[in-house]
Amino acid sequence: MYRILVVCTGNTCRSPLASILLEEAFRRKGLAEQVVVDSAGISAARGQPISDGAKQSLDKRGLEAAAKRHRSKPVEHRDLSLVDLILVMTRQHKLALLADAPETLDKVYTLREYVMLDRPVDEEEALDIADPFGTSSAAYEKVAAELETLCEEIAERIARQLGKE
Repeated sequence: MYRILVVCTGNTCRSPLASILLEEAFRRKGLAEQVVVDSAGISAARGQPISDGAKQSLDKRGLEAAAKRHRSKPVEHRDLSLVDLILVMTRQHKLALLADAPETLDKVYTLREYVMLDRPVDEEEALDIADPFGTSSAAYEKVAAELETLCEEIAERIARQLGKE
C-alpha cells in the first residue's frame, strides 16, 4: 500500500481538494486499492467541513460525496512516518514540516516540485498553490483546475513508480 498525505494550512480548502482529486485520479487508473490518500493541515482545527468554495468545485466534478465526508484535522507528527509521500501546497508548509519533522526531508514536496522532478525548474517558476480561502468562487475554481491537472500528473508518475502505467 502506497500512502500519500496532502497538507495545507487549515485542511478545509486546498489539501482536501487535492486529496479528493488525487483519489479520483487513482480510481480512474485502477489504483484505488493500492494507493491511500489523506489530508491534514499545519494549523487545522479538528472536525471542520470543507469550505463552500472547495465543495462547489468538487460538486462540479461529481465528487460531492467525498466533499461531504471531509472533516479537517491537524498534521500529527507520528503519522508522518507512516506515509510514503507528503505533498504540500507551499514552500512555507514544507519548511514548517521539516522544522518539526526533519526526517521527512526525502518525502516532502510541494505539488509542483513533485510534478517537476524529472524536468529542469526555472528559478522564477512558482512552486506554491495560492490559497483561495475567503475569495470568489472563480478563484476556487481556478485553484481546483490547477490542482486537477497536477493531481493527474502525480497519479501518472506514481502509477509508473508502482509499475501500473
